Amino acid sequence: MATPDNPTPVELENKAPKPAMPEETPAPKEQSMDIHPVHGPVHTVREFFVHLLIVTLGILIALSFEGLLEWRHHRSLVREARDNLALEIADNKKAIDDDLPRIAESEEALKHTISVVQNLKTPHYSPQGRLGSSLSLTSLHATAWDTANRSGAVSYMSYNEVRKYTELYGLQQVFLDVQHEAMAPIIELGGTATTIFSKDKKHISQQELDEIQRICNRSLVLEQTLENAAKQLSEAYHTGAEQ
Repeated sequence: MATPDNPTPVELENKAPKPAMPEETPAPKEQSMDIHPVHGPVHTVREFFVHLLIVTLGILIALSFEGLLEWRHHRSLVREARDNLALEIADNKKAIDDDLPRIAESEEALKHTISVVQNLKTPHYSPQGRLGSSLSLTSLHATAWDTANRSGAVSYMSYNEVRKYTELYGLQQVFLDVQHEAMAPIIELGGTATTIFSKDKKHISQQELDEIQRICNRSLVLEQTLENAAKQLSEAYHTGAEQ
């Protein structure tokens, strides 16, 4: 039997201090801008309008502050887009300017091949120099322009600025399309010229020579178109960088 001097095990357990449970830390709440009206009863019409004026001013100040933050965000977005576009345009202009001499060399090689074809029937004529042509692809990028469109930065630029970039990258796409089209006859000419010019001159038929000249003429037209597009694009890059 339990006595005050000899408590039972159950009583000892109940009297033992229980460990304190750790307090839960409340999750941080998102900060928001709240506008609270002035507390207290409104006794007169004058107090009502004073309270209304205070609430209205609070709303206007909050809207102005949020508008200022949004305006600064838009400015930062446009500034970053302009910086990226300037770097991309500079890199593309360098690639075009470096490629212009190669395009001119390709045109001269095509003209020489046409001259060889026209003179192959001349007695004792032997072809001299490099025959055929070559075309290396110029890499032009539009990543900054695509990013400016996706991020919405374009919508905060002026109309004239957007038109300038649109025309510039449109002309760039024209150059890339012509460059892609010019690859086909170059590849065709390489295979055909190698096969025909490896023969003895006596065994080259007029039909084969006509075929080479046809390919060369088509390729030359595309190369000249490509050169004109490259010059226009280089000038557009230069003008766009100055603005």
